[in-house]
Amino acid sequence: MNNQGAGIFVEMGGGPILVDNNAIAYTRLGDGIYTHDASGVTLAHNLLYANTHFGVYMRTVSDRQFTNAAGEREPVSTSHQRIYNNVFVDNYRGHISLPLPSEQAFDNQSDYNLLINGTQWRWEGLGFNRFVLNTSEGRIDQTQLTNAFRKALDSRQVPAEQRPNLNTWADQPYLTLDLWRMITGNDEHSVSPEIHTGDVENGAIAKRSINFAARGLFLELSSDAPFQRLHPPPVAGVDQDFWGQPIPTDSLVAGPFQTLLGEDIRLNLWPVPTQ
Repeated sequence: MNNQGAGIFVEMGGGPILVDNNAIAYTRLGDGIYTHDASGVTLAHNLLYANTHFGVYMRTVSDRQFTNAAGEREPVSTSHQRIYNNVFVDNYRGHISLPLPSEQAFDNQSDYNLLINGTQWRWEGLGFNRFVLNTSEGRIDQTQLTNAFRKALDSRQVPAEQRPNLNTWADQPYLTLDLWRMITGNDEHSVSPEIHTGDVENGAIAKRSINFAARGLFLELSSDAPFQRLHPPPVAGVDQDFWGQPIPTDSLVAGPFQTLLGEDIRLNLWPVPTQ
């Protein structure tokens, strides 16, 4: 809560590392979870709430080498990343930023995430469900971003009048959920709850329907309905939830809390209740 730069920061190496069942909120000048020069990172069942940059931001920033599990030297990269079963709520820059696939960024997968916007007044008027393909600090040429986008649009035969201006898009390379799916193949099973069809772009839920109390360290939900929209498959290695309770074998929900039932829910996050 209220970190600066990143709530969780993973740097340097090939993994594997599992980051699961965390509640990360209100990061100042940074991201919920940030990685650089790190591969083999699995992010599962985390809540990423109202961080001022991305919910998850991953990139490569150097040409360093590390010693892998076989004892060999290997260049750093941002590869073999997994982003599964997380809940993203109103992160200011967007939900996820991953590098465009390249020699230093490959086999990165994201799916079965719950993507929520609209709960905080300050996000009003901003784009919902934004994603970014980044250039890993300029290691990937911006023309490669534009070419990848153009190729995806051509393959889907998107009409010219529905395409953004690709000459200016590379300066602010935001993607909607549909375009993110089109270009990366990620988040095909992820869900974005809506207020009512047509009320907002790309899905949002009512203001104040989710509240993360910065002072009291509790989470309030007007209803469990958004969470019941998505029942993802389990992630290997994640066998307990935030409370240390066994992960259910059926009716699993995204995020760190598995005991969400009914309306007017209040979860006290600290101190963690004793069982």
